[in-house]
Amino acid sequence: MVAAKANMIQQFNMRNLAILTNLGAEVHVAADFENFGTVDDQTNCQLIMDLTEMGIVLHQINFYRGLGRLMVNYQVMTQLRRLIGENQYDLIHVHSPIGAALTRLASWGTGCPVIYTAHGFHFFRGGPLKNWLVFPIEWFLAWLTQHLLVINHTDEAVSRFLPVQRVTYLPSIGAPVQRSLAVLPVTRLSIRKRMRACLDLTSDDFAIIQVGEFSTRKNQATLLQAVHALSNPQIKIFFAGVGAAEATTKRLVTELGLSQQVTFLGYQANLQDLHYAADMIVMPSLREGFGMGGFNALIDGVYMIGAKGTGMADYLIDEKLGQLINPLDVMALADAIKRVRDKRLQPALNEYTEFLMQFDESRVDTIMTGIYRRYLKGDKVGMNQ
Repeated sequence: MVAAKANMIQQFNMRNLAILTNLGAEVHVAADFENFGTVDDQTNCQLIMDLTEMGIVLHQINFYRGLGRLMVNYQVMTQLRRLIGENQYDLIHVHSPIGAALTRLASWGTGCPVIYTAHGFHFFRGGPLKNWLVFPIEWFLAWLTQHLLVINHTDEAVSRFLPVQRVTYLPSIGAPVQRSLAVLPVTRLSIRKRMRACLDLTSDDFAIIQVGEFSTRKNQATLLQAVHALSNPQIKIFFAGVGAAEATTKRLVTELGLSQQVTFLGYQANLQDLHYAADMIVMPSLREGFGMGGFNALIDGVYMIGAKGTGMADYLIDEKLGQLINPLDVMALADAIKRVRDKRLQPALNEYTEFLMQFDESRVDTIMTGIYRRYLKGDKVGMNQ
């Protein structure tokens, strides 16, 4: 299995790795474990230990996140090409745009089938014209892809224009829907009281959370500007994540005079308790394959505001669950926050249980098991990169 950064393995692929090992495959993981992405040092170290205990062979690849470093990309392709040649893999499963692109090029002519999980195409109907400039690249790489996995219906529609051999729609990467919905209300309330005390929240405070890396794509700026426009000191924001744009986000907090209303929690490995403490989650991403951070909060009972034109549209199908807004419309978001706060809205989970269960991890795992069985041969060697 290949991903440019190790966090893609930790956050999205541990169940896939378990499936492969349970099928008896010898599994290799190639990723950058040194510049590991949007987790903390402790989580990355734990990931390495967990993978080692699973008997998985690890390969350090010095990926550069972006297409601009030609020499680095050439060196990475050479390294990947050598790995593929030496190990004669039966299957390569790739993730992340740069990791998937370079691995597919490196596999060219080897005869090894490649599965690519697209965690949200850059190009989509109604998206910026500049995003479509990468479509010819993806179209070419599709010739080197035996199986494309898409995690939202918009990408599924776009995939019809790609010359890939096989396409499968996955209802997300899978979430613990059944387990989350089974938590008793009294348990949620007990944890909520404890967590809100830890976060120094009063009963009158309205807590908004946003989960994910700090980046232009995640668009923390719109949330900050919306809360600034509301001029209500009882509205508190809690950011859970790390990323390159964290310093820029902190400067904006200071510029907007929101220092007393915004808390930076850093990377959080366990978010469920934070979900119970929250009154709302806001995910104004400019691009999102599915928005797993938002969905996990939703099934824990947190009302959600998501972004139009993203994978979040697959599950925010009714305002009883959440709302979709233009992620660049500050006042639309401000109005939505005010409405949710004033009405104390909560998602109608009981009414939509059957709908939400399609995204349960058990269903996704069943689909992935069938896909892996299709490609694994007798000696069962797979590079899950």
